[in-house]
Amino acid sequence: MIKKIVSFFLIFSILIGLNTSFLNYHKAYAEDDDECGNDKTCRINRSRKRQEELQAQYEAARSNYQSLIALANQYAKDIENLEAEIALITPQIEDLTVRIDELEKSIETNQQLVDELEERVLTRMAEAQGTMHFNPYLDFILGANGFSDMLRRMYGIEAINSKEEADRNELADIIETLTRQKNELDEAKEDLENKRLDLELKQAEAEKMRSYYNEAAEAAEEEADNYRNQIEDEIRLQTSIEFNLEDLLQLDPLTGFSSPVPGSTISAGFPYYPASFGGGVHLGVDYAAKIGTYLYAPADGIIVVSDDNCATYGYLGNSCGGLGGGVSYGGNQIYFMCSVGGSIFALTFSHLYSGSVHEKGIVTQGTPIARVGSSGNSTGPHCHIEMFYLGPGDNEDLITYVDKLKHGDYSLSFNCGWGSAGLYTTCDNKGAPCRLNGANYLPH
Repeated sequence: MIKKIVSFFLIFSILIGLNTSFLNYHKAYAEDDDECGNDKTCRINRSRKRQEELQAQYEAARSNYQSLIALANQYAKDIENLEAEIALITPQIEDLTVRIDELEKSIETNQQLVDELEERVLTRMAEAQGTMHFNPYLDFILGANGFSDMLRRMYGIEAINSKEEADRNELADIIETLTRQKNELDEAKEDLENKRLDLELKQAEAEKMRSYYNEAAEAAEEEADNYRNQIEDEIRLQTSIEFNLEDLLQLDPLTGFSSPVPGSTISAGFPYYPASFGGGVHLGVDYAAKIGTYLYAPADGIIVVSDDNCATYGYLGNSCGGLGGGVSYGGNQIYFMCSVGGSIFALTFSHLYSGSVHEKGIVTQGTPIARVGSSGNSTGPHCHIEMFYLGPGDNEDLITYVDKLKHGDYSLSFNCGWGSAGLYTTCDNKGAPCRLNGANYLPH
């Protein structure tokens, strides 16, 4: 028990140390930021370094927290065993208390009997000693009227002596039994009292440990939350530096969508391939156009993923894609997020022309961001576009939604699933985030 208390205090002291280093850490890096000035690359690198160090501190804090949880779980088992022991002993104490009361009453009654018998014996002895000059039994026998009468008197005296001896033996046994019972009861009382004291001490220790655990666990969780919040702040800082927040706020959120691939035709719609293609789930819209046709930003927004690692021409079953942050089989890809009409949308563009993919950053509506290709799992030139509604918001909220993707709160399907699972995450079936039919929003 003492070892556990010491362990709790050790971890608690570590947490205090971490909190001190946490404050010193921020003071040091505030000075580093001043050294970078307006150098974008320097500031991003500084922020990433801070994020890595914060992550290490966060993991240490979480480890301490988990250690506390492990100790608490073990101690909870000890408390459970203790309570089980208390539950068993308590009725025993009650039963023995009743038994003690009954035996004490019996002892009191038998003691009165013993006292009365002893008093009678002592009285008879005193009376006999006052008048007796020789053996009274011999006098009684010699006073018989003949030999037969003498034998009767002798047999009578023997019977009386036997009865007195039996009574004396019985009384001796009763006294011995009562004495033993008194000793046993005294020992039982002492044992039960010791158990009561022991349980009271253990219960007091349990309350202390609960208090230590609650205080230390709360501090550990708060420490971990502090680091996690700082990590999220660093991610937001990187995003705002990378995408230039001031420029983002100048974008027009009310323009509406324009055609990403002007002059294209829809060769496969949402959410199924046409029968001529063999049917099957198709969670995007395919805009067919000549190889090399320009793809334009359909609104003011941010390119958050720029994946350009595949050859322009792929084939059916080609898994190329994903090295730059996209998904396998998608070929060269762009992930684009924007605010239009008070809502946040995400769009993905796949199977793009090699070397044409725009780098990450803020783009305005109508900016060329790629060209139509046939990379990855593709049998002909087209741009596969998937569209998602993420929730309400304007350009100022975009950073928060971008963070969700970068921080892993959103999957690459924006938590809407792939394949058949994606059929159940359309906006007709659920709220944000959900899938949209891009043909209803993007002109062509």
